Amino acid sequence: MLDDAPEVWIGYERAFFESVHHRVENFIAGILLPHQRKKPDDCGVAGYGQRSKPG
Repeated sequence: MLDDAPEVWIGYERAFFESVHHRVENFIAGILLPHQRKKPDDCGVAGYGQRSKPG
């Protein structure tokens, strides 16, 4: 359990926020931004730009 001193709690909260912020930042940079740049006719975007022909 953490100490009752405010400095300990502040340090813990800052460390927790930094770790969560780091994860969110990596998610945005690694997943969201590359997908945002994709266009429907790009190769590698499964399901987009490929129309099935009625048979």
